[in-house]
Amino acid sequence: MRAAGPALALLLLAGLLPAPAAEAGRPVRGPCEEERCIWFRELSREVAGASARGMLLRLQIHWWTGTDRPETGEEEVQEEILYVLCSGTWPALVERAGRRWRERPLNPGEPAPADRAAAAAYGWACHGTSSGPRSGPALADLYANRPAAPRERRLLQRPEDVLR
Repeated sequence: MRAAGPALALLLLAGLLPAPAAEAGRPVRGPCEEERCIWFRELSREVAGASARGMLLRLQIHWWTGTDRPETGEEEVQEEILYVLCSGTWPALVERAGRRWRERPLNPGEPAPADRAAAAAYGWACHGTSSGPRSGPALADLYANRPAAPRERRLLQRPEDVLR
């Protein structure tokens, strides 16, 4: 993992700063539709690798839906391990696809409706921004000039392969 040092420096220069550790356990509000919001709580985080493409984070997250208050609905939690590629150029999630993995490119600035919750988790994990009152920089500003054509969803042998 020799490239981690220079890659990490590039990420810092690009403004990709993960959420502060002190904030990690608090509920974070994602997108809301009508009076229901998606919420998540980060339980753990580790750097799974880094390269010139970005920094891969492995997150353990609890998801739930509730009103605009964090304490509603948390009793109906789904737990998930989520891999997030923090990148100023090619942000992505890495999802399980049978025995393999699949890169799921994201457009955090203008996510598709199906990607709104994933983009919220990406914004929190990679930039410390959320949909709530202490929101931080807007992802639309950070990712304003995205390519018009969507990238393909590559099949991977393991999550770390997204860094190549």
